Amino acid sequence: MIGHTKPNMVIVKQLFQDFPDVLEFHIKMNVVRVMDSEVGVGTMFLLINTPPEGGTCTLTPPPNRVLVVDETTPVDPETGYLLRHGRTLTEDFYCDCKGFYDQQKDKIAKYSFFCEC
Repeated sequence: MIGHTKPNMVIVKQLFQDFPDVLEFHIKMNVVRVMDSEVGVGTMFLLINTPPEGGTCTLTPPPNRVLVVDETTPVDPETGYLLRHGRTLTEDFYCDCKGFYDQQKDKIAKYSFFCEC
């Protein structure tokens, strides 16, 4: 727990990494106000949703870009840049995900795609 001396606290992700098979957490916090020793209790019940399963995602580069760069890779005549991987943060890639399902039957609200270059 981070922030035990601050107005806001955070549960660090290490808790979930240390207990990957635990999908339900009951968190109870006891606090004491320093100036008058007033006691307070807060509780929270967390249900961890497992990641969706199955399915595939297809990543499509921007128009006029190719994913393989070699001596035959064409050059953009206007800019002189190789027509290669898209440029990070300046070009949009299309990511199409299909066929995923959620074991807990929750609606999949968002897909997140991470890339390490």
